[in-house]
Amino acid sequence: MHQTWITRPPSQDDFEAVRALIENCLIRDYGVPEFGADRMKKLWETDGFDLLRDAWIVLGAEDALIGYADVMHASAEEIFVSVYAAPSEESMAVVSHLLDVAEKRAQDHPEKPTMMKCRVSDVNKTLMAGLEQGGYERYLSFLMMETVLDAPPEMPQWSDGITVRNFVPDQDDHATYVVDEGASVDKRYYHPMTVEVWNERVNLPGDVFDAGLGG
Repeated sequence: MHQTWITRPPSQDDFEAVRALIENCLIRDYGVPEFGADRMKKLWETDGFDLLRDAWIVLGAEDALIGYADVMHASAEEIFVSVYAAPSEESMAVVSHLLDVAEKRAQDHPEKPTMMKCRVSDVNKTLMAGLEQGGYERYLSFLMMETVLDAPPEMPQWSDGITVRNFVPDQDDHATYVVDEGASVDKRYYHPMTVEVWNERVNLPGDVFDAGLGG
């Protein structure tokens, strides 16, 4: 660790600075901001998440925030680490330092998780390099694809016996949950969800969910 850095758990006074750092990193890595204050608040208030032990900030010159990391315990065996570093000549060192801190937390955890995972965009060369230097291996990859909707899409041709309609909240929740869980079993990152956790993940009930966009 750099001699002038300060590494400590974040406090509520750091909330906006941490949120802004994460959002800037997500804009860089994925092209769109997707980390509002509500989501940040929800993360820090997640059951089982201890802000004093499961998150860290790194302060550089003039107490500027140059890095943040947190860990979430997905199961007794797995722990997920998220690492964010402000762009600078020190970014690589910040990433390596935060990974070391997170791994130490995993080793000290009572459940002794045996696997640590980290999500990273291939745009983020610094974090990719830090993970590779730390001995992490590629486990699972996703492609995020997009298209330009510059004309109305063609009407789909459905097979005989298939009917398509909008999702009806309170009526279709449980059936959709059962199908979604069944379709997820063969995913390498699958962990069974209760219907309550599933409802929260898809924002049921919630202001964001638009039943007209589901079918």
